[in-house]
Amino acid sequence: MHNNKIKRGKVDIAVLCVVGALVILHCVLLLIPFIWVLIQSFNTNYSYMLNPFSFPKKLFDFSNYKFAFGALNITINSPTRGKVTYNIFNMSFYSLIIALVLTFMQTLTSS
Repeated sequence: MHNNKIKRGKVDIAVLCVVGALVILHCVLLLIPFIWVLIQSFNTNYSYMLNPFSFPKKLFDFSNYKFAFGALNITINSPTRGKVTYNIFNMSFYSLIIALVLTFMQTLTSS
């Protein structure tokens, strides 16, 4: 067995370090908006209207999420099944099924 190792010079190592640091910085900068949205989701409507850039008074107050999930219940009057209620879990399940079936169908038709 031969040990074929690539010898890198100082310039190559410096370029790799700079590029690696830039990639890490880019990844962190891409995560900041998601973290900011998560933090702002704990703000109340009134405090958000007063100052949209403020931090919430209680950081992990999930009352906004409770209200949002409760507001996502949709009742439909179906002529065949009567009153049907859909919630976020039903909608997520149907979205997942549609995404999987469409991906499978697109792969099948292109091949």
